[in-house]
Amino acid sequence: MGNPLILTACAGIAWSYFPWSLPMLVSRNLQIVTSMTLPLALLSLGGAFSMD
Repeated sequence: MGNPLILTACAGIAWSYFPWSLPMLVSRNLQIVTSMTLPLALLSLGGAFSMD
């Protein structure tokens, strides 16, 4: 099938090459999800620490 990371990177490059745009609903949802990534990453890193 292929590596999903490589496939999505190629799809993203192709998407940015052509003058297509995402529907407003999808675009807004992606903005909300991307604004949550840093706080969630920090929470997961903090939860991974152990005080042993």
